[in-house]
Amino acid sequence: MTSEPAGATAPIAIIGMGCRFPDADDPAGLLDLVLTRRQAFRRLPPCRVDLADYYSPDRAAPDATYSARAALLEGWRFDLEAFGVPEPVYRATDPAHWLALETVARALAGAGFPLGQGLARSRTGVIIGNTLTGDSSRAAALRLRWPYVRRVLTEALAAGNIPSERAIPVLRHAAQRYLAPFPAITDETLAGSTPAAIASRICGYFGFRGGGYAVDGSQASSLLAVASACTALAVGDLDVAIAGGVDISLDPLELVGLAKTGALARGDMRVYDENPTGFLPGEGCGIVVLMRSADARLNGLPVYAEIAGWGASTAGQASMAVPDAHSQFLALHRAYQRARIAPADVQLIEGHGAGTAAADTTELSALAELRAGARQVAALGSIKANIGNTKAAAGAAGLIKTVLAMSTGFIPPATGFSRPHPLLRGGQAALRLPRETEPWPDGPRIAGVSAMGPGIDVHVVLHRQQARGRHERRSRGAPQPPLETGVVTALPPRTNAYLLHAPDRDALGALLARIALVAPWLSDAELGDLACQLARDASDQGPVRLAIVASNQDQLTRLASQGTALLPGLDGARLTCRPGIYAADGVQGRITLLLSDSAAAGPDEGGSHAGDAVRQPPGDPF
Repeated sequence: MTSEPAGATAPIAIIGMGCRFPDADDPAGLLDLVLTRRQAFRRLPPCRVDLADYYSPDRAAPDATYSARAALLEGWRFDLEAFGVPEPVYRATDPAHWLALETVARALAGAGFPLGQGLARSRTGVIIGNTLTGDSSRAAALRLRWPYVRRVLTEALAAGNIPSERAIPVLRHAAQRYLAPFPAITDETLAGSTPAAIASRICGYFGFRGGGYAVDGSQASSLLAVASACTALAVGDLDVAIAGGVDISLDPLELVGLAKTGALARGDMRVYDENPTGFLPGEGCGIVVLMRSADARLNGLPVYAEIAGWGASTAGQASMAVPDAHSQFLALHRAYQRARIAPADVQLIEGHGAGTAAADTTELSALAELRAGARQVAALGSIKANIGNTKAAAGAAGLIKTVLAMSTGFIPPATGFSRPHPLLRGGQAALRLPRETEPWPDGPRIAGVSAMGPGIDVHVVLHRQQARGRHERRSRGAPQPPLETGVVTALPPRTNAYLLHAPDRDALGALLARIALVAPWLSDAELGDLACQLARDASDQGPVRLAIVASNQDQLTRLASQGTALLPGLDGARLTCRPGIYAADGVQGRITLLLSDSAAAGPDEGGSHAGDAVRQPPGDPF
């Protein structure tokens, strides 16, 4: 008996998509984020994880993480009234449930089935990838641990010879403080804390009766859910499947546990790089609506792309923490065998992109074996470099990114590398990291998407016939990239110039104080947004002007504070220069800041200064 797929199966159409990821509230936002290479990483705020309790730069520190950054959803609020959710149910249920419900509703509406209207509800099912639900499930567990905490406190008070008349008020006060943040346990708490109930809740809301359940494949969960949905459609168990994943868990157990494996990055996240840094956590939700392609076309539904094949495998070794190239190759091989597509014909691979030396080398080695003998290189990238590792939702993020690339006709640029991995430079994998957005070559569009968790690997193969419509950019005549991988590709420097001006020194001091206050909590992409906005404002300047050249949040914060201290001593006749700061009050002339690659790191990262100021003839300053 063979363990390989028996043969090609009918393709599965993706007819709807919905998502919410950091800096991307919908698929259009996700495409924009990828094409502009935005990176949504920021410092973890205390309202999510208090780093005062869990952070230590020492990797060996017990019960601590050395990483302080993640990509986070900002400003999301679930509209419980719009969905008719009672307040007690809402409070007792983990937010992952509501994020998934909202995203499914948006995906269905985008597919032309608002609220599921028009679907055969008895033949529609839901499969959701999830691992630890979200933070609320652990909060409920913490509330129920109070008896243990009370015993420890009681014993400590007794060991300190504290009289009972003093100990009892202390325990009463401790109980109030400990229990206050945690919602009381109700009849909704258990269901609201479990991953399996996410799919059941979605089915209940829309009236779907084809079955709903959760799958847990760690970081491969959402792509495993998609593969499971494809199987259910292929064998006829379902006519419509809603699949994807949700993950908004930033639990100390995860963060500290990942830190102990060395998988987390300290600062930037570099993927498929010669010197990988590890990954940064992310969060979000991605959902696709699936139907057999023949049924979709029969009903005149638009098809973004088709899933032609899918495959999964598990590591055949004792340690799940060690990447297994053979297991990854099996998943890849099974997917392309099912699709009846040659791996050498793939034009784009959305990789897992763990960002660690072992994982990236293993993944690239498996792809090299798969693509042995390929005459043309394929583009490679990973959305994790933009939004972090969204864990149970990671595969769905990569899938939606790739489907958008295929349907719009653009091969997206790769993000998050400085010097490509040796396997990419040497040509063994026949893969490259695109520097810029490129038109898709003529002919059928073929792509692959990978997701991997500890001990499990999943890959899906996507196919789309090129459309010839006025809404799609044509790429006729666009040459296939040659098998040339010796060129060193680098990201543009991320250093920004922040141009400030005000009518007087007090007003500029207030602006600098505001920047120093908010800068630590901005994402990497928002630093660029701030610099662009300030540059636009600089077109109508006041006489007091100050420029800051900074490459990260901490540097901008520090230089803004130093700029405030610098203002009182400005000489009205001269430009005042400090490392990373250039200030003037009423000085005539135009100042140009020249930022070189060598200085792009900033004064704290290897350069003696972050730019050079060149005095030019009188004109518009800065």
